[in-house]
Amino acid sequence: MLVGHQPKDFLLSVEALTVSFDGFKAVNDLSFYVEENEIRVIIGPNGAGKTTVLDLICGKTRRRRVRSSSAVRS
Repeated sequence: MLVGHQPKDFLLSVEALTVSFDGFKAVNDLSFYVEENEIRVIIGPNGAGKTTVLDLICGKTRRRRVRSSSAVRS
């Protein structure tokens, strides 16, 4: 959770996401939180790791050295 803040429920939280492929860090220490009714956008140049982040969140790519959690609310 965020340091110095009260614990809060997020729809999606990603903390300290780091993924390497054959020594190349595709994603390095990424953290972000998505609250209810909030929209987040991932932008960047080709090869920046956008697809890798989404693949990790949805489980398409195996996570290595990752701490992430999500909760779906109805």
